[in-house]
Amino acid sequence: MQRLAEPRLFWDASVRPASRRAALAVLAAAAIMAVAGLVLAPVFLSKTKAADFSAPADSPSRIALAKLSEAFPLLAQSLPSQVVIVIRAEEGQPTVLTEAVATWSQRLVHLAERDERVVPFRPLIAGYFAGALPLGLPPRDPLLRAGFVAADNRTTIVVLLATSAPERNETYSPWAFKFWLMDFLREFSGSTPPGVEVHLAGSFVTYFDQLRSARLEPLLMWAELRVVPMALVVLAALVKEVRLLVLPPVLLAITALTAVSALLPVALLVPLSTDLPPSMVSVIIALSMDYSLFMLARFNENRAQHLSLQHNVDLLIRHTGRTVALSGLLIAVAYLGALSLPEDNLRNAGLALGITTVVVVLVNLSVMPSLLLATGNALTMPVSQVPSLLLGGGPRPGQLSRSSLLLRHISDGS
Repeated sequence: MQRLAEPRLFWDASVRPASRRAALAVLAAAAIMAVAGLVLAPVFLSKTKAADFSAPADSPSRIALAKLSEAFPLLAQSLPSQVVIVIRAEEGQPTVLTEAVATWSQRLVHLAERDERVVPFRPLIAGYFAGALPLGLPPRDPLLRAGFVAADNRTTIVVLLATSAPERNETYSPWAFKFWLMDFLREFSGSTPPGVEVHLAGSFVTYFDQLRSARLEPLLMWAELRVVPMALVVLAALVKEVRLLVLPPVLLAITALTAVSALLPVALLVPLSTDLPPSMVSVIIALSMDYSLFMLARFNENRAQHLSLQHNVDLLIRHTGRTVALSGLLIAVAYLGALSLPEDNLRNAGLALGITTVVVVLVNLSVMPSLLLATGNALTMPVSQVPSLLLGGGPRPGQLSRSSLLLRHISDGS
């Protein structure tokens, strides 16, 4: 009877020395890329910026704005800083035209002339109760009613147009003045008159809402990561080997960090949107989990046929690897097709997601087999034998079962 070498936890005798060396080299390279990704991730995120969907220079709206700037430079300067305060009667209140709203509007005009957060912008204020003094229209002028009061008398608006843009000085930047103005608007609109509700609108307010929405991007990424445990439950049901579930999260982390390293040069060359990182996480989770399912399910099927670890991984690369590569190629081509689009944001996003898909495929086709070969018996041998190997023992050569010998003979014969 043939005497077999004593098994070890992270060593399988069927693995060829060249394959073992290649697996360790791949894992070392993956570790280097992962560490580089951790270091470069903040740099990559800092290079992304909000998507710019501004109209082309030859569009009708841009041409009209240029003509407006020539004829009315003061008005054109105020357009980006327009603020609209919407005052609407609460449910059950018949009208917004009350003395409380009139007093509130006059107080706004009074504070705008004195509050240091507003004075640098020198705003023009117009409203039914605020009047339009630059136009010679006093409060409650009939000409103001049609433009500033709704037909049902339940809504009125006050418009502020900035006529001056604060410049950088030795102490404050222009951004500081804008944040102070927004702080004033929110503070003042919070003290609403009785029986009404107040809302802030206009391009100036919308811009600050966009800044606030940028904080949602990390939440989107965390929301994507929350699906990983559910995906692992599905993998466990299909793969039916709990120890193999250690590999998908490892591949997921390596893929994400490698993608960051691969995309940083792209971010340095072309502008990438802040919406891209959550999209990258979605693609990485979906494809990496899918490919892990393909490979681990086939790996378990091969184990059921009593194939040696080396033969199992060889078949995995030869057959399942081809399917994974073809699937990733088709998805990458679909993303890279966005390069033909005329819009820069979509074109750059397609390029980044195409590269991300290629990274997912390469990591799964190289790191997954390497992990299987490098872990040896730790993830494949019967669970009952693991404790004895951890303690340094294990079955002696003469005590190996017939099934173990049969496994070796079948593997060698294949």
